[in-house]
Amino acid sequence: MEKTKISLKLLLVIAGLMLVLSISPVMADDSLASSESPKYQGDNQNTGQSTYTGPQTNQTQWNYTLNSSETISITPAVGPDGTIYLPVHMRYKDDLRAINPDGSLKWNYTIPYRSFNRISGTPAVSQDGTIYVPGYYISDDPQYFGFILALNPNGTFKWIYTNGGIDGCTSPAIGSDGTIYTAGYYQGLKGSVTGMYGVFYAINPNGTLKWRYDIPDQGNSYSYGAPAIGPDGTIYFTAEVAYYTITSRLYAFDPNGTLKWQKIINPNPSYYTNLRISPVVANDGTIFITPQYYNYVDHTTVGYAFNPDGSEKWTSNYLHTLIRGLALASDGTLYLTGWYEKENSRTGILYAIGQDGTQKWNYTTDYPLNFNPVIGNDGTIYFGEDTVPDTLYALNRDGTLKWSLPVQTTTAPVIGASGALYVGIVTDGLLGQVYSLLAIRSPYSPQDDPTSNNSNDPANTVNAASKTIKMQETGLPINLMVLAVLMVLGGLIQTKRN
Repeated sequence: MEKTKISLKLLLVIAGLMLVLSISPVMADDSLASSESPKYQGDNQNTGQSTYTGPQTNQTQWNYTLNSSETISITPAVGPDGTIYLPVHMRYKDDLRAINPDGSLKWNYTIPYRSFNRISGTPAVSQDGTIYVPGYYISDDPQYFGFILALNPNGTFKWIYTNGGIDGCTSPAIGSDGTIYTAGYYQGLKGSVTGMYGVFYAINPNGTLKWRYDIPDQGNSYSYGAPAIGPDGTIYFTAEVAYYTITSRLYAFDPNGTLKWQKIINPNPSYYTNLRISPVVANDGTIFITPQYYNYVDHTTVGYAFNPDGSEKWTSNYLHTLIRGLALASDGTLYLTGWYEKENSRTGILYAIGQDGTQKWNYTTDYPLNFNPVIGNDGTIYFGEDTVPDTLYALNRDGTLKWSLPVQTTTAPVIGASGALYVGIVTDGLLGQVYSLLAIRSPYSPQDDPTSNNSNDPANTVNAASKTIKMQETGLPINLMVLAVLMVLGGLIQTKRN
């Protein structure tokens, strides 16, 4: 009889414990959100490769239009529930707009700091829904301060981390432990020398500084591009150092702030070299960068591929070409957008580069290409011009035209889970230029695309996202809880019989 009471008590305790676990909150997941495009170029490797198939035709779904005093120049991010986070420039203070997948406004957050501020890069969204917004503001002194602003999913303030950045923080990356990585530069005094000094920051999920790296300078140093995180957790970022000439740097850091290696990039010592395009990392750890060397007459871009240990894999020269964007397809093809200059004329160009660095094909446009391309799950490449008259292009993976749309783009495009393509555009209105966020989505059947790994059904994708969030909020999934209780109950019954 006593053994039966003990068994029943134990059963009640275990069942109660499982019930508490099932309804109690768990530790928030601060890693990068597993959504359509939660940061700059969609993922921590900056590939621009989407897991969703984009529009197959140029049919417009909706258009979110701004006021006449507002502009769009920064690519939006997309959260776990499909919310589009769009930075909007206003006259003195910038806005972050949260837009529902149907084009309606969900909420907006006006950056309140000082008399002038700017959002300086694409926000990043963590798995728990926190939105990290990079930017800078000018105080009344006047002094410049860069910041990373953390907002809750409902648009309320969470925290802000500020530094002395004069040009704001770059688009952040988020590590698996929730660390936010960003770079920038500030104007200040080192010793007796006043100059610009580049800094790389690692910020904890609670808004405190984890570690920082001051880029060695010889007069001035800068960092412009968004950092990338490799498959093994290595953090990569780029910088420039100026002293009589300009040379570039590629840095590789462990997550604890230890420098693994660095590369000084100076392909032609007779020219200035800059590196302002973000690095891209492949699944095998290969790092791609595109520094350019130039004088006041001409410029050439050099494509570099480095192994994870920092050794050089290959280089490729693009004469008279300025590369402005990179994207890496799942099949290993590297796409470069930019423009080619010859005899005072500029022609837009997209290069398709194989895994050995050789050119597979190129596609030319009438006007320069100044934004990153993005790649659909079926291999379609989307990119736009930003000069009037302008065109948004969709190319097949063999370089042939799939469709085009005569719009002047102001951002790189982003692919949503519904298959919609979101891109900033500008048109001429009665009172001047009018900026909008355009959604392009055509009727689509997954049966037409055997390479697709998703249904592109908005209802299904939204449900999947909401289920993921629910698990994070409520703890153990109910099916696991029931299984555990049944296993314990079965064990107790067997013990009683014995």
